[in-house]
Amino acid sequence: MGNQISYFPEIRVFSLESAIEKFSEPESISLLFDHRESQLILYHICRLVHNFLASAKTLLEHTRNLTRENYEKTDFYEQYCKEVEIRFLDNPITGFIEDFRNYSLHYSLPITGFRISVINDKEKNIQTEHVIFFIEKKSLLKWSNWKKGKAFLEMGNEEIEIEVLIDDYYQQIFDFHGWINKKLDSIHSSEIEWLQKQQLEIDEFMKSKSD
Repeated sequence: MGNQISYFPEIRVFSLESAIEKFSEPESISLLFDHRESQLILYHICRLVHNFLASAKTLLEHTRNLTRENYEKTDFYEQYCKEVEIRFLDNPITGFIEDFRNYSLHYSLPITGFRISVINDKEKNIQTEHVIFFIEKKSLLKWSNWKKGKAFLEMGNEEIEIEVLIDDYYQQIFDFHGWINKKLDSIHSSEIEWLQKQQLEIDEFMKSKSD
């Protein structure tokens, strides 16, 4: 096959989202009909799910540690802790991601699969193929240590759509870090203003030297 996965050397540096997008493209869907190629694709999706879960935990711990080390005795730290509680204490998605990380790192790699559906566009009289990569919920339920993620597993379908899961999680974390940045910009507004002023002076000096 001229379009084999071996012809995608960049797969090793794909993010999970970009890999899903790549193998959902029309020219790549044909690979999924070949058993060997589909197993290779699922291997990489599984590997990237593992990496995503590990990086999610890394970001959580780094954010928590940096905030504590630099702001523990400030009003901002109290606001931060309260915001974490409001956003994440009983949050089914973030709770699931946290437990899923422990499942993936300490118990088993998640069993992933894919489903190809055909979408009919009656107005344009064309058919398009759509790929969904998913995690089998039944394989996850074999693990007995679900705590924060139990509520998430008890809702929804038997197949957990990977792209929907990471998009929902990403948006929540993106919004939270947006809140942090806005607060810190306000706290350090005078320092930021001073830094910007210094940068302008440096830029002007460098420009005068080059004239």
